[in-house]
This record gives sequence, structure tokens and C-alpha cells, in this order.
Amino acid sequence: MIKKISLACATLLLTGSVTMAQKTTAVKKATPTKKSFTIKTANKLECNMLNDVAGTKFIQDGSVVKMHIRTKIADSSMFDSYKMNNNEPIEQPLTKQFLGAFMEGFALLTAGDSAILRLPIDTAFKGSPMPPFAKSGDMVSYEVKIFSVKSKEEADAEKAIASKAQNGIDDKLLKEYIKSKNLKTEKTASGIYYVIDKKGNGKHATAADKVKVHYKGYKLDGSTFDSSYDRGQPVEFPLSGVIKGWTEGIPLLEEGGKGTLLIPSSLAYGQNAPPGSTIKANEVLLFDVELIKINPEPEVIEAPVEATPAVGSANSPDPIVQDQLMQDFIKKNNLKAQKTASGLYYVIDKKGNGKHATAADQVKVHYKGTLLDGTKFDSSYDRNEPITFPLSGVIRGWTEGIPLLEEGGQGKLIIPSALSYGTNGAGGVIKANEILVFDVELLQIIK
Repeated sequence: MIKKISLACATLLLTGSVTMAQKTTAVKKATPTKKSFTIKTANKLECNMLNDVAGTKFIQDGSVVKMHIRTKIADSSMFDSYKMNNNEPIEQPLTKQFLGAFMEGFALLTAGDSAILRLPIDTAFKGSPMPPFAKSGDMVSYEVKIFSVKSKEEADAEKAIASKAQNGIDDKLLKEYIKSKNLKTEKTASGIYYVIDKKGNGKHATAADKVKVHYKGYKLDGSTFDSSYDRGQPVEFPLSGVIKGWTEGIPLLEEGGKGTLLIPSSLAYGQNAPPGSTIKANEVLLFDVELIKINPEPEVIEAPVEATPAVGSANSPDPIVQDQLMQDFIKKNNLKAQKTASGLYYVIDKKGNGKHATAADQVKVHYKGTLLDGTKFDSSYDRNEPITFPLSGVIRGWTEGIPLLEEGGQGKLIIPSALSYGTNGAGGVIKANEILVFDVELLQIIK
């Protein structure tokens, strides 16, 4: 599954609707050179085969593919798995729904192949508005390197076998750590070990609750990878929207209590390590957790009579300046916003059915994206078509923000640049260090 794919790329992958090219060895072997776009399909897709390996298992609609991929519109980089996934290939199902006309190009590839696929943007976005920074005549290109191609059934079976083996490895590591630290732990049926250091008031959270916690996350070697204590601010979140080890583990504590959770990788991030983090695939994680409050009252920022002017440049990377800009936007627009520990502000305009997505889910949403000055850069409403995507595959502000909404609910996400496109920006409209605002309607959670 693609991790942290850019929102613009996710939108790109959802445009277009074509029939897959015939997957025959004859078509594949028609490539006379590796340095030119010599394969052309009926839908104007061009393919430059950089490396052509003899193979018979071609990518089909629904194939689970492990690959490296870089995507561009003209010269604007939209996604790079080498950079975004710690130089590790990504694995995800490839479908016509997500790839549109590009599926014709993927259908020419087998494991071991490398290729550049490209389409005129007018074809790639046929029937849909182009991104605001693009223009007619631009080329959309995918540079891909294929490592493996599996059917869904093969991928699921492999995953089950690997998961069982990994659970055994993780449990052995946890037992050795517990023994070395002389800990007195208890164990859940799922494989979490935990220590209660301090009891609380007897109240326990459920997966349907929100909680306020302080925590430190670290590895078996003692190295810290995240800490709310270091930031000087506890975090608040719905327990349904975090890793399974937290959804199950935090309710083991009492409100006001403290403890340690020792979480096997299958209940943490599994094979999908967070991009940019020191956490590796299949890594066991430890958390010291203090459960401060169950269902805390939201911190509300009310609009005063006059908004305080922002300090600094609108494109300053300084998080303090960005926070002030977002607070000014909230005050100017008379919003009642809540803030997460990561710096994201959100507004709940309409509640839903009580169900929250997790980072492991796919979701179907309608949205409109604007800059702080109101400039619109993207909208599914304008295309009259909601989009469906894995929450693990979008900008961090969406991965964290959309689970704050309930299925059927609506809200607004005000996202600092560190949780969106950062210093890279996106095309000519979203500049470096740009704060983004999204009106989002969560139509459906797809487990």
C-alpha cells in the first residue's frame, strides 16, 4: 500500500476510465529499444521499457504489486516512493478505478520490469478538471520498477503465513526484553504485554471513546522515536483512530493511571513503517502511557471581536508562525476549532453515525481544498465525483484528520505545511510551506 502518497497524486490516480490493454507476450516483446517510447496504446498511453524481463504473470486489475514508483506532471514531482517510503518499495493493489488509463501500461509489465509510462494530461484527466497548476499539453508520467505481482488470494495467503511467523519472532523478542528488565507483565490474548505502574480512578476507556494522554514511544534498544513529554503537550484522539496496540492497550489503564505497553509489530505498523520515521518494518514498539482523561472537553478557540494580525511570512516554515496564521484564520472566520498535538486544527460541522476510520481503512470522501486566502486548488465537488483512497496513502494531515470525523459527518481540516507538502509544495499553486484548508465530507469507511 502506498504510504503518504500526495493528495494531488491520489486525485490523479482516480481520474480516467479505460479498458485494459490485452496482456500478451507478443505486445510486450514488441519493444525494440529501451531508450524510447515505442509502445503506444489506443488511449494514447506511451511506454518506454527500461528493463524487459521475460515473464508471463502480467499485472491485472486487482493485482497486488510490489514496486518503486515516481510520478510527475510535466516537471513537477508528485510522488516518489524512494523518498517517501524510506527507500523501500511499496506494495498495493492496482485497479482500473485508481489508475484509469495508466492501467493499460501496467498491464504490459511483469516482475523484474522497469518502465516509464506517460499520458497527455488531457487524456489522463479526460472528463475531469485538471489540477490548477497543470496546463493542456503537459505530460503525466509514471516511472515504475516492478518487484513482484500477486493475485489478491496469493497476497492474503502470504500475509497470513508471514504474520504468524512474525508473531513468533516478536513474542520471543518481547519475552527477552521483559526478562532483561525484570518486568512484571501481563499479556493479552492478542499478544500485548503490559505493566500497570499506577492505578487510577477505576474508569476504563472503550474503543468508542476519545482520550487525552501523555506518552513516550521507544524501541527495544531504548531509543525514543516520539514523545508528547518532549513537546510539552499531551495528545487527544479517538481510540478508534490509532494503531491496534493503542486501541486495545490504553483501555487496560484506568483514567489517571500510568503504565507501559509492549506491542508486537502486527498491532503496531506491521510491514508499513511510517515514512520518515526511524521505525522499521515489523518492529516491536514500547510505550509509556499516562491516561489523563477519558472524553476530555474540547479546547475551543473562540473568535474575539477583532482578529490578531499574523506575525511573519505566510510561507514561513516556522511552526510558531504557522500556528499563529491558523489561529488568525480561525478567528477571522469565527470558527470553533480543536487542535491536535501535531498542530492540526479541525472543526466538526456535522456529526455522523459514530464510526471513525483508522489509518488502515479506505475511505470515500467529498472535499474542497483551499489556501488560507481562499484560493481553491482542488475539489471533488467540482468534478461531481467523490474519491476513494487508503488513509495510509495520503498526506499526514488527512491520515490524522479524517479519522476525527464520523462516517456521514462533515468538517474542516486546517493543516500546517509539515503535515501536507512541506518545503516541496505541489505544482505552481501550492507553494512551499503552504497551510492548506480542506472542507471534508466522510461518506463511507471501507474496511
